[in-house]
Amino acid sequence: MQDNEGFEAEKHLLLGTKESPTILAQFMFEWYKEDEIHKAPIYAARLVFGYLFYYRIRECKKALSTFMDLYTTRNSSVSHTTISESFPDTSIFPATPIFNYLSLLIIAAQKTSPELYNSLKKRYAIHLNDNVILKEVNLSAAGANCM
Repeated sequence: MQDNEGFEAEKHLLLGTKESPTILAQFMFEWYKEDEIHKAPIYAARLVFGYLFYYRIRECKKALSTFMDLYTTRNSSVSHTTISESFPDTSIFPATPIFNYLSLLIIAAQKTSPELYNSLKKRYAIHLNDNVILKEVNLSAAGANCM
């Protein structure tokens, strides 16, 4: 696949069918595997911000869940815990705060809670600011679009 083809496919899949989140998550995971292991949250963030931009919460949850399943299967030593029975697809990753931020961001968008969103921005600011690539993503626009 040529460089532009991936970006074009991504745009199409963000607005695609009910199968699209799984396909896009698999695509992002394949892309991530060609990169350094610590950059996985960047690929997950692309999924989340892409779907949240269009307020496609169900698709966002499915895409992140698929990506995280692939990630934890490939990296079986990664520690994570499911939050609760109320949020079975939401896990906490002690060593990867950006994953936690993304999962909680989806919940904030689902509840359309600006207070929760602002709290998340404040709580995870240091992690978001430390990540050079995530700094380039307009987090305020993605969050404001959903709240």
